[in-house]
Amino acid sequence: MLTRQECEKRVKGPGKFEGEPPWTPYYWDLTMEGGADDTEYDGDSEDAMEISVFKLGPEDFEIWPELVGSKRVFVWEDSFGFVSSSVD
Repeated sequence: MLTRQECEKRVKGPGKFEGEPPWTPYYWDLTMEGGADDTEYDGDSEDAMEISVFKLGPEDFEIWPELVGSKRVFVWEDSFGFVSSSVD
């Protein structure tokens, strides 16, 4: 599992996480390990983008206190290989 410091480094330089919040590579890493709580799609077509969904809890808020008040993190990779996230 990635540390907060590793994640903060990943979003600063050029690459698939550039400009994203630091939790994006953290949850993407969990996605790659099959750790998402759910999967959603951005449409009904065959080429709909897959979105990994993580339900947030106390363990998440210990690492990412800025997410307190959010319920879920959504993470996806676009067709160019860039990874993005959003919260609700």
